[in-house]
Amino acid sequence: MAEFISLAGGRESHLETSAGDIVVYLADDLKATVNAAIDVGNGHAIQTDFSTIKVTTEGDEMGGMQEFYANGSLNGGGPYLKLHTTVGNIELRKRTLAQR
Repeated sequence: MAEFISLAGGRESHLETSAGDIVVYLADDLKATVNAAIDVGNGHAIQTDFSTIKVTTEGDEMGGMQEFYANGSLNGGGPYLKLHTTVGNIELRKRTLAQR
């Protein structure tokens, strides 16, 4: 689990695991551009609380490998936040000011 309140200095951030879930809490006023991917999506998914992050799927759900991608900008965009897992789930959760 990780929490991002800001991406200071305009630097991109990258979280990656080969096998396991990634759960990220993002401040609701965070300016970021999100790129997320699951390589082996069968049985896994990307979930997001943000309407500006769109989840897409490639591959064959029935017989082959399925990949999931999520891309979008938060609050007009900003530094890249890259999330990647080979096998696992990715969750993008909103953290409001009241929750900080």
